[in-house]
Amino acid sequence: MQNLNQQETLRLPVEQLIAAAHVAAKYLPAASSALMTELAVRLDVTKTVLREVIAERDQLNTEHKALKQRCGEAL
Repeated sequence: MQNLNQQETLRLPVEQLIAAAHVAAKYLPAASSALMTELAVRLDVTKTVLREVIAERDQLNTEHKALKQRCGEAL
């Protein structure tokens, strides 16, 4: 595993950080490894849910703009 300092870790894309956490977990004691793996999994799930919510927000915003435009035309 490549040694990463704190500054390099802060610049990693989330996907790479999750992968690095899974790799690092292999080199940790059992309890720490389990914790690191759980944190990586939760970060991955959070990232996925956030992307879904943002996509839903964008869709609703588009629908809202269309409805506003139609209401404005009706007046």
